[in-house]
This record gives sequence, structure tokens and C-alpha cells, in this order.
Amino acid sequence: MSDPNALPLSLPKPKIKALQFVKTMLCRRGFVRDVQVSYDAKHELVQVRASTPEGENALAVLSNCCILNDTLSILPTSLDNQHSSQMADSAETFHGANKTPSKKSKNAGTDFVKSVVRFARQHDFGSVIVVTDFMTPCASKHMHSVGDLFLQHFTYAEVCRGCPVDNIHQPQSACPLSPQARVAFCRRFPDWKASLMQVPIDDPLIKYHGFRKGAIVRLVDADEQTGKVEEFVLVVESRKVLGLT
Repeated sequence: MSDPNALPLSLPKPKIKALQFVKTMLCRRGFVRDVQVSYDAKHELVQVRASTPEGENALAVLSNCCILNDTLSILPTSLDNQHSSQMADSAETFHGANKTPSKKSKNAGTDFVKSVVRFARQHDFGSVIVVTDFMTPCASKHMHSVGDLFLQHFTYAEVCRGCPVDNIHQPQSACPLSPQARVAFCRRFPDWKASLMQVPIDDPLIKYHGFRKGAIVRLVDADEQTGKVEEFVLVVESRKVLGLT
């Protein structure tokens, strides 16, 4: 008897690439235990769960945005069978071709995000990654308003570009300072807030590693003449959230 949660052979290539991307990204973040991948055929949804050795849990949801004639529909996520009926009530549709979106279209996707957040809270997931074709401003704003979870959104276009860590122009290593190292660093450099280069949290490298806002990150790169070059940067709020883009 076949496993209903098994990945189908017909899974679209973008979703396969996204799954590989997410699994590698979670592994590099330390989520290497109890890695589980499941598939919801009804909603064509892929779910990845993983944990760190310290017990932190992460959830990744690879969802769809389906085009139905002139209507774009963000599909609800069932996530697991016991929540299927509850999540199905979260389906929203909006007309992407409208130049003046209705109130419903402006809020499209928000219930989808809320359903993922609700599920994550119920199952003790502290880190949540959502992969869709796009995210409406209202849904994105709601993601940023959730303070008790670490929520990230990736588009399929982002993940299909590949891992930013493998880019030759990126530092060889990037690691946030531990709480103890941060205290020592701030004592050594009292003006660190003004002197450190600020990098937005949605910078591709920062986003890939999952560094949090306010983190001081140590970047190490190689130099042919001087050897290793060390630099420290401060992770700050996204420029989009601040309204700078």
C-alpha cells in the first residue's frame, strides 16, 4: 500500500528545487534531527519538519499560488489531517488583474499566514519558513507583526536562484556572536551601534542563515595578501518594513 504522504513523481521542478534548498538551509542552521518531509496531495503542499540537538523545532511549508482564469488563489494549508477542515476555511481568492483591488484582495493571503502561525504555535515550532510564488503586502505585514515566532518568506524565484553561500563573492563564513561574545564585543567597542555596518535582515546571506534582527554577525573572508579578513555587521530591520523601498 502506497504512503499517502509520499512525494509524487510528478512534483514540479521548482518545488523539487525549493525542497532541496530548504532542507540544505535548515541543515546549515543546525536543524539536523528528526527531519521529516510530507506531502498533502489535496493542496499540493510540501511540509518539512526538523529539530536542533537542543530541541528547537522548525517548520517549512512549500505552498502554491494557482492561477484560475483571471483569479489568483492562495491555497489553504491542511498541514496535517486533523486540521484539514479548519484550514480549508482559510481559502481566499482575489482578482490579480484589478487595477483598484477590493478590500478582500488587499487582505488576500492573510488567513493563509494566520493558519500557518496557528499551526506552528500549536505544535511548538519556533522557526517557520513559508515558500510561495508571491506574498501580498497585507500578508507580509502580518508575518512581520508576529513577535513570538521567527517567520520567513521565500519566493520560488529566490530559492531557484540557488544558495547564496555558494556565491564566490560571499564571505567564507558567517556566524552570529554568542551572548557572551556579544557582551565582550560591546564592552570593547562602546560605539558599536554607530560604527558597525548595518545589513538588513532580508539581505540574501543574512536571510539564508536565519540571523535575527539585532544580531552581530562575524564575517570571515580570505585575502591573498593578508590572509583572513574579519568583519562585523549589525542585522537591522528590513528596508521594506521601514518603508525605504
